Amino acid sequence: MMKRESILIVEDDPHFMKLLEYNLGKYYQITNAANGIQALESIGKKAPDMIISDIMMPEMDGYTLKEALKNKMGTDAIPFMFITAKGTNNERQKGLALGIDDYLVKPIERETLLSRVRQILDRAKIYKQSFFEDLQTNYVRQNCGGKTLALTNGFDLYFQILPADVASGDYVEIFTCRDGDSVVALGDIAGKGLKAKYFSSTYWAYLKTVFHIYLRNSNSLTNGLIQLNGLLCNDPSLEDIFTTLICLKLGKDRNRITSINAGHLPVLWWRADEGQLEHIEARGPLLGLHEGAVFPEIETLVRPNDRLVIVSDGVIEALNKEGFFYGMERLQDVISKNGSFNPEALAKSLLYEVSEFRSWTPANDDVTVMVISRS
Repeated sequence: MMKRESILIVEDDPHFMKLLEYNLGKYYQITNAANGIQALESIGKKAPDMIISDIMMPEMDGYTLKEALKNKMGTDAIPFMFITAKGTNNERQKGLALGIDDYLVKPIERETLLSRVRQILDRAKIYKQSFFEDLQTNYVRQNCGGKTLALTNGFDLYFQILPADVASGDYVEIFTCRDGDSVVALGDIAGKGLKAKYFSSTYWAYLKTVFHIYLRNSNSLTNGLIQLNGLLCNDPSLEDIFTTLICLKLGKDRNRITSINAGHLPVLWWRADEGQLEHIEARGPLLGLHEGAVFPEIETLVRPNDRLVIVSDGVIEALNKEGFFYGMERLQDVISKNGSFNPEALAKSLLYEVSEFRSWTPANDDVTVMVISRS
């Protein structure tokens, strides 16, 4: 018999506590606590798979409990939901800023409660399964000098991810569509706190699956992103977590590139024949921001030895000791100076310049550089 997942309910109202126990106890192993202090004692003995907490309680309220868990290794990643009568936007934002996974306002329909709890626990399960794979993958990316690929349609590519933490918030995906074109994509989480950290280890696996469903089988990047965005907007557990995403479709004719951008930095295009740098500005909103968003495509004709450079915001937002950002201007200067380098050499020269700008101190955000060359 499969072991049931455990939920700790922290609630000082005995009547509402019994209601939650009745609705959830059929599916989960339930323990309870009347305030934050009792909850910490219970967690110290055995950590639950999930915590559902009220906010206003005697001795220790829900905010203080969440802060205590957040600052302790081993409890910082326990999925956490607030269920409370305090439904103002300020209260909700305060909870989300602490990194909670969901926020429900009393009274709550039973179906809504069960659905939200199940979604959070399912994502936690994916996180646990992928966490050690993430450790290994990020270690390889960080210590093996990136990855070079010769794509089938006449383009060469080099990318490297330098994660600022164990679980990188940056994501690279490369695949071939049914029509034979190659698609390369770079995404970056636009969220903070525990939920974003949790999101980074679960969402990329989720996104990869959806990517292959919506984009691999579609001749249109726009249609693929519209479907992907609609799916994310309608998932309550991903509320208030967004992602930037930039996709390039490399045509079989070796000259045509189609680009689409969901809130990411522009593609920087170094033109070999003129030695000039241009921006490819295909601008759309962040994924998951609002349903019905439009993502325009831009088609660009590239020539042999042209370079296309894509970076995450960890590059331009790198900080030096004086508190200044690396910035877009410095990035453009390096590309303009070294544009004739092969993709790997150009990417590594950029990573070197950024690291030197930081005086080789640890990065404050994930740094990803991707360089594509028309061979």
